Amino acid sequence: MSKEKNTTAITEDMTQQIAQWKKEHGEVYKIKVTDPADEKKVYACFVKKPSKNHIAAAAPFMQSDPVKAGDILRSNCYLAGDPEVLAMDECLIAVNLQIIGLFKLAATELEKL
Repeated sequence: MSKEKNTTAITEDMTQQIAQWKKEHGEVYKIKVTDPADEKKVYACFVKKPSKNHIAAAAPFMQSDPVKAGDILRSNCYLAGDPEVLAMDECLIAVNLQIIGLFKLAATELEKL
């Protein structure tokens, strides 16, 4: 999957794999990560949206150890990707932060009665 910048194309085989993941997991996302040492290199990985249970497992660490919280989410949501994404700390933490951001809370309103 690693390509020069802006060319991380999805192949026919990958399209089929993504369709299978969507059947199994619902929402699937592609995260592109630029190599911090060489901005011409862009890596990609695929993740599923974290569930309530994934968030619950990571929540105790969100404030005290955000890296651990991200690792918990990534280990539960990561589907596939370039090995560099997991090998370089800068890429791995960037992916963790993206996964955390996938879980959006609904807007609420509190009214005192």
